[in-house]
Amino acid sequence: MTKLHTFVNLHFIMVNINDSRAILLSLLEGADGSISGEVLSRHLGISRVAVWKQIGRLEEMGYSIESSRKGYRLTGKPDDPMGAHLFSGRERFYCLEETGSTMDYADDILSRQGGGEDFVVTADVQNAGRGRREREWVSPRGGLFFTHSFSSVLPSPRSYRATMAALVTLTEVLRDDYGQNAFIKWPNDILVEGKKIIGVLAAFSGEEERITRFNLGVGINVNNAPPLPGQTCSLSSLTGRNLSRSDLIKRYLNGMERHRKEGDDSLPKLYNDMLIRRGRVLFSLGHGERLAGIPREVSDSGALLLDTGRTVLPGECEKTERTS
Repeated sequence: MTKLHTFVNLHFIMVNINDSRAILLSLLEGADGSISGEVLSRHLGISRVAVWKQIGRLEEMGYSIESSRKGYRLTGKPDDPMGAHLFSGRERFYCLEETGSTMDYADDILSRQGGGEDFVVTADVQNAGRGRREREWVSPRGGLFFTHSFSSVLPSPRSYRATMAALVTLTEVLRDDYGQNAFIKWPNDILVEGKKIIGVLAAFSGEEERITRFNLGVGINVNNAPPLPGQTCSLSSLTGRNLSRSDLIKRYLNGMERHRKEGDDSLPKLYNDMLIRRGRVLFSLGHGERLAGIPREVSDSGALLLDTGRTVLPGECEKTERTS
């Protein structure tokens, strides 16, 4: 049965294959007419009051449900539903309407329950979304904003491999499933037609020389208007139609599962095949140094080799600007 919790005026759903909301929605979708509360209660194994509360949650998520003496009837669905019930049988999902940052929310979950299960936190809106170096990540409604938290064992020097896997996976999804000519911009962005569409932020924890837990924060412009016209784009603006965010995140998770199981040699090659190499780039480093060069390739540890022979590490790079 679904368990409902409340933290900071927000609820999250702990999902499994017996998720009562998923079953309820399936029953409503498959019915020719109205279904009585008594029948729903019996199918779900919950009280009629609990059925009524679940109906209310579905209505909050954009489903139109007619209530009468005969029972409940589904009359309309949201254009792009995003709810934990859509991911039954997958990683545990925490779907929020609004939060400060999904990364912070994931940290709160880990502080309460520790490591263990993989999980995903999504939010329709982030009020304090952030990118690298604590820069603001604009998170308007219609975008896909989530944190993927998972256990993995990597030596500290290879911690970038998780970011690498996410960038390769998302680039493949954009290319293969949505027909977009996407490329990776080192260290953590994906561009289409020279405009940013995806950003990835990584945080990890573990022992001094071994990483055991990763939180990957991902922001994707999907059905929202591009937040910075001329510099950013969205899937809807590229394809001319609204797209399913839940379908997109499922494709990401399927790809990540595959790449996390593949051998050590495949991922760096895939990454470098997708890397933007053309044009000279100006790099601003953390200690005030600035250097320019043309990207050549990225090592297994995430270091970027320039045509000048200089190597730049992801952690020391504050900003990149294309100069030609």
